[in-house]
Amino acid sequence: MSAELPNFKNQGAWTSGDKKAFIDYLESGKQAPISGNVQTPQQSVEPRSEDAINFDFGKAMYVNFSVLTNSMYTVGSDNVRHSVSNNLGAKILVGGHIFSWVRSYFGMQYSGMDQKMKNGQKARLNHYEFPAGFELALIPLGTPHTRYVLLRGGVAAHYIEGNRRDADFDTTLLGLRGTWNGGLGYEWQIAETNVRVNLLLEGFKSMSKENGSKYIGAGLTSGVAYTF
Repeated sequence: MSAELPNFKNQGAWTSGDKKAFIDYLESGKQAPISGNVQTPQQSVEPRSEDAINFDFGKAMYVNFSVLTNSMYTVGSDNVRHSVSNNLGAKILVGGHIFSWVRSYFGMQYSGMDQKMKNGQKARLNHYEFPAGFELALIPLGTPHTRYVLLRGGVAAHYIEGNRRDADFDTTLLGLRGTWNGGLGYEWQIAETNVRVNLLLEGFKSMSKENGSKYIGAGLTSGVAYTF
C-alpha cells in the first residue's frame, strides 16, 4: 500500500499518526509537490559568433583589366638600339593576395606592332605576352589606407608572329622569347567598394644576352581591378 501525503496546512496539530504518515511518505521516495510560482533557473547560452565557427582559409582574388602603350626596341649585333614601333594594347591579369600588401598575378597581353624589314617596308606583327610575378602594394606614410605605391616584378613569355620570316629582318623578333619584367606605379581604391584604379610605368628586357636577339620595351599601363 503506497504512503499517502499528510496534510501540510496545520502541521502543529499533527497527531502521531500524521507524523508517521509523513515519515512513511519520505521513505517512499516521492517528492512533495511545490506550490506557488517556481522559476526554474535557465542556463544562459551565449550565441556563437559566425566568425568563431566559420573559418575562411581562402585568400582574396582579383582581376585587373588594363589598356597600355608599348614602345619596343631591338638591340642589334652592333649593340645599337633601334626603335620597332609604338603601339596600343590590352592586358588582363588574374591574381591573389598572399598578404594584405603582397599579391601574385598572371595573365595575358596583346598588342600589334610594326617592324621595319630589310627592304624598307614595315611588317604588321602580332605580339602576345604572358606575364607572371608578384606585386607589392605599399602605403606611403601620411596617406589614407586606400592609396598604394605599386611595385611589380616578374617574368614573361613573348610570342610574336606574322606572315614573315626571320630572314626578312635585321634583328628578328619572331617566335617565343622570355623577358624580365618590372613596373612602378600608383593605385587608388574607390571608397566603400572592391574597385581599384591604377597607373603604372612598366618595362621589360630580354633574357637573352646574345647579340642580335636582345630587345627592350616600356610603356604606360592604366587599369581597373576588382577584388572578389
